[in-house]
Amino acid sequence: MSDVWKRGNPLARGWTRDRSGFSPPLSVWFREESRPYVEDTLSARALARSGVFDPSALRAILDDHFALRANYDNQIWALLVFVTWQRQYLESSAGCSARSWG
Repeated sequence: MSDVWKRGNPLARGWTRDRSGFSPPLSVWFREESRPYVEDTLSARALARSGVFDPSALRAILDDHFALRANYDNQIWALLVFVTWQRQYLESSAGCSARSWG
């Protein structure tokens, strides 16, 4: 915003703050509306296919998050993105599996 506009316009007084981003309520979504998707996508059976994550450690994270003992929304989001990417691009590629990368 130009300084001239700020000085000459009384409406500009409220527009001088820096912009702030919007954080979606992942924590609530993962505990409520999206919980079935989270449980299914990050289930021990689903993770056993990938061989990347320890299902019992991930189960502990989910249990703590769902019981409100901790907020792991960012970690759960990252895991969901990774597992979805892995399924889409590694497991679905012809002749390519996640295990062949290790």
